[in-house]
Order: sequence, then structure tokens, then C-alpha cells
Amino acid sequence: MDPSQAIADSPCRKRRRSKEDSSDMVGLAGPPVAAEAGSPSMKKRKTKAVVISPWQDIPEWKTDKCPLLEMPVEILDKIFSEESRLRPQDHLAFSGTCRAIRKAYTEPVWKAMVSPYTTSYSDRTILDRIFSTALLSEAPSEGTAEDAASQTQQSPKKGKSKAVMTHKELVIQMVNYSQTLSTTEAKTKYKLTDPQLLTLPFGTRRNPYKRNGPPIRSFKESRVYALAMRVHGGPLGHTAHLKKLAERAAKTHATKAKNGTLPVKKPRQDPRMGLAMMALFFSAMCEGEDAYDDFGDYDGDYDPYDGI
Repeated sequence: MDPSQAIADSPCRKRRRSKEDSSDMVGLAGPPVAAEAGSPSMKKRKTKAVVISPWQDIPEWKTDKCPLLEMPVEILDKIFSEESRLRPQDHLAFSGTCRAIRKAYTEPVWKAMVSPYTTSYSDRTILDRIFSTALLSEAPSEGTAEDAASQTQQSPKKGKSKAVMTHKELVIQMVNYSQTLSTTEAKTKYKLTDPQLLTLPFGTRRNPYKRNGPPIRSFKESRVYALAMRVHGGPLGHTAHLKKLAERAAKTHATKAKNGTLPVKKPRQDPRMGLAMMALFFSAMCEGEDAYDDFGDYDGDYDPYDGI
């Protein structure tokens, strides 16, 4: 056989020839064509933006007087009493709606909210009659003694003692500097979903559980609480929502227990059991050494009939 023919028919030569042919075909075909925009490889996962519906309970008004002030004062006291389970954050937001309502929230009202344990019972009853003790018919002139005292009082600055702050300013500070919640804590405590939480501003911090994992989102609890009240329909609606979820979970648990599909949790091992086993092991080792010492000097020769 001709050596040149053998070299031409060798597997290495054929492999090199196939690569050259493929490169020539690519050169003739021109530059590579990008994938179509609508192809599955180019499609990206899109997250649906959640739009939180605005409040529908209070209509917008064009005048200086809030429509709520047309209601009887007794009903307003009942709505904003302690039975409604409103937080100081809710009262602070409501007091910013108009000037007449803001004047109803006097310093004794804020004091009863901020310091419930240091306020006497007689002073704390003002929370059940906020509007009946205030003059809501017509707002007085702006030059009252209370307004003058609040204007002359020095506003709190960074590093200044809380003794110069009013109780309303303490409420503002409590809301602005509330504690942060992670995504899991916010979902567990206020029963919100991930798309709903992403409508709020959040901060990020390094994940301490995974070195290269995604960062942990942190939300202000005051904002999470306000969103939960807005989604669930106020404090009473939020309480009803939690009750509904608890009833659903209990019903699901009862159904699984009836069908025999309830997962059985493995009993958690008591950490003291491991310590007890280690102590038993070491005690057995010590007893073995003591029993070995009873044989005395062993020279390697043992006669079972010795001493008979």
C-alpha cells in the first residue's frame, strides 16, 4: 500500500479535513445570525408588577374641612378609641389629614399613647374621647397659646436628649426608626406575599447563611404594617384575615389526619443523650482497664489447669 495513501486515509487526517470543511462552510455562510427576539432562548422571566389599590373608605375632598367631621363626635370617638386597635402610627397618619383633626390630637393624647405605663388611668381615658374633648366645629386662630408654645420649643437635633422632645415628636421618631424585618419575618408576621413586599423600599445586607447567596432584604416594620393594613382592610380586617388563615390551616390539618397523610415528625434527639452515651463509653473503658490490672503481671503464658 502506498504510504501517502495510508496517511490520507488515517483517522487524524480525516478529522482535520472535516474541521477545515466546516470552517469553509461557516465562512461562506457569513457571520452568525442572532437568535430571534421571540425565541424561547431570548425570553426573560418577567415579574408581574403588583398594584396596591388605594384606600376606598375615605373619599378625596376639595375643601378645607374633612368629610369625616360631619359625623357625630361620639361615633368618631368610637372609631378611634383603643377598641379599634390602632397604633400611634395610625393616629399620626390620620392627624396629618387636615388642620382641624390635627388640633384634636393634643399633647395629653400623644402622652397617653407613648407612655401608657407611666400615665394614670384617668389621663389614659382621653384616648376614648379624643374628639369629644376637642373643638372641631371651627378651627380657632393660629395664634393660640398651645401653638405658640410648640413653635418656641426647640426642635430635636441629632444627639440631643429626649427630654426636650414632645410626645408627638417621640411618636415620629418611633415610626421613622422602627426595627427592620427580613422577607421571611414580614411574610410570617403580617401574611404578605413577595410581590406585595417588593412594592416597598428595602435595604440589603450580606447573607450570613450562604457566602455566595443572594442578599437579604430588610424592610421597615412601620411600612410593612401600613401595607398590611392597606391590603387587609384595616386592623379589624387584618385580624379577620389572620383568623381565616388559622381556620384554613386547622381544616387542612384535620383532613390530612383523617386521610392518614399527615407527615410524621421525627422525634428530636435530646442533646443530653449524646453526653450520656459518651460518659457511658468512657466509664466502660475505665472499668476495662481496672479489670485488666487485676490479672497482675502477665508474662504471656497462661495455663488453664494451673492451680487444680
